Amino acid sequence: MTTLLVQNSKSKFIQTSVYSNIPNTNIIGSSIDSHLYKIYYSHNPTHAIFCANRLTDEIIQFISDFSSTKVKCFIYHDNLSFEILDQFKELPVTHISKIKIKSEYKSVLLPKNLINSQLFYNNASITKKESIVCFVDDYETIPESLSNYLYPNTTIPIKLFNNYNIPHYQNLGMLDETSKANILQSHKYYLSIENNKNDYSLEASLCGSIVVDIDKIQNYETIEYTEPKDYYDLATFIKESILI
Repeated sequence: MTTLLVQNSKSKFIQTSVYSNIPNTNIIGSSIDSHLYKIYYSHNPTHAIFCANRLTDEIIQFISDFSSTKVKCFIYHDNLSFEILDQFKELPVTHISKIKIKSEYKSVLLPKNLINSQLFYNNASITKKESIVCFVDDYETIPESLSNYLYPNTTIPIKLFNNYNIPHYQNLGMLDETSKANILQSHKYYLSIENNKNDYSLEASLCGSIVVDIDKIQNYETIEYTEPKDYYDLATFIKESILI
């Protein structure tokens, strides 16, 4: 049995990886938090993905202890860090990034339009609500472009999710990836807003929802459904690029 340990973070790649289902593979999502060695001796992971922005002395020591012999270690860069690339240059560590990394570092390039199609798909048995779903994970405050269309400025039926920092009548709470998929499958519209690092437009399309750009929201009811663009399945990526 292959066991993949994934260090939890807010990144969509990390969150959706934890919810992947791969035959003969056990995927463990954990915040780690000073329990890495305990996790290792309890579950014996064969592979591990750590987050560049959440590295600790314990993780660095673990990579030094095990990456050459027992665990195939990866470091995921949400924002590429050359300092971390150099720090692990002498160890058998593979870096994962959306940006192509120089060949002197061992790396895996994240494909564009990477998606967990095991979670996000069109469930035709669910009747869609007429509301508009919007995920606001990465914002400290409501963007002005969005606040103009929230209560009491309008009565457009927008439902906000996934941000503790936004106290608003229309902010309805936190969701994990499974709940996000259920929400998209059960709502007719998904609102895409600018500078959202964790945009779910492709996932929404796969779930049969209409993607509405923020600058077209006033006429959202006239927008037609668009078939999803080509995508790369996440489970396939993990099998072909991580679990090798």
